[in-house]
Amino acid sequence: GNNDFGLRGHGLLALHVSTFLVWTTFVAVATYFICKKMFPSRGDASADYFSGGRQLTWVIISGSLMLTNLSTEQLVGLNGAIYKDGCLAGTGWETFAALAMCATSAIF
Repeated sequence: GNNDFGLRGHGLLALHVSTFLVWTTFVAVATYFICKKMFPSRGDASADYFSGGRQLTWVIISGSLMLTNLSTEQLVGLNGAIYKDGCLAGTGWETFAALAMCATSAIF
């Protein structure tokens, strides 16, 4: 059947996909040029990829990793599953995941 764009069959899908690709490409190119302008390359630029130029301590890095790991699944979904099952295995999972992230940030 016809739709508002005068396309038949999968034409609307093609429109959605092409729109997504055009905008994604635009954002990627714009981000590239903005970053190149705001952050010019230096000879030791590879050091900037590691721990903020190797200036951050492991405590800050592990805290950042742990806060990044927080999500609705951990804050709501996991607690609901633990309550429903009556099993505390989920709390052990999150505790050891936090310890593993701290160890990872300290080692690497």
